Amino acid sequence: MIILRLGETKVGTLHDAEVVTYHNIDRGTEKAIHLSVRKVADGMEIGKWDYWLPKSQITYDQDKIEIPEWLWAERRGIPDLFRFRYPDDLIEDLK
Repeated sequence: MIILRLGETKVGTLHDAEVVTYHNIDRGTEKAIHLSVRKVADGMEIGKWDYWLPKSQITYDQDKIEIPEWLWAERRGIPDLFRFRYPDDLIEDLK
């Protein structure tokens, strides 16, 4: 299970620039939520990704979202052969 903290997470530095990741649920429908992920380095956006996730496959509250690994890999377009976890995205593995 992939667990992402919603809101702002400081992930370290990139060439002496502070890097922050933002995970936000910014809209939804009856059956899905829209997760927006942004990476910002010293105030400049360096990446933005948007994912629609089915509510039937995830759990979420105001602090975090839990996504099955297979669904996260599918949405991110990571083939099974190259699947791995990014430490800045992973808070903890709950069993």
